[in-house]
Amino acid sequence: MKAIILILSIFLATSCNNDDNSTEQNNQDIVATWYLIKYEPGFSPTDNYTDEIQWTFASNNTIDVVIENGTNTNSSLPLNSNGNYTYSINGNEITIENVSYNFVINNNELLIEDTVGQSADGKKLTFSKSE
Repeated sequence: MKAIILILSIFLATSCNNDDNSTEQNNQDIVATWYLIKYEPGFSPTDNYTDEIQWTFASNNTIDVVIENGTNTNSSLPLNSNGNYTYSINGNEITIENVSYNFVINNNELLIEDTVGQSADGKKLTFSKSE
């Protein structure tokens, strides 16, 4: 019985530490300037961009959004106007202006998409990291 309790205690302690490390690592990885390259608004047509839309994530949990003058942005695009916004990270979930999304960083690509159950058609944003 003691062995089972010991194993469960170690498992629970390890699980808690991994979540903290994951959130901390994600916070560090996201702090950069990212350019929106693709916006997939569910059932609507995909919008492709090059460097017209820039999101700069800062370590103080703010995002500076810069959209070039004359860029046609989809009205359903999150943060579709220039400004400073807030975000927070919990594991692989990012909350931007009180809306939660799943996100993944893979090398120089950031993928942000609706969390399960949030929207029937879902939104997916793909960013490329500034070098």
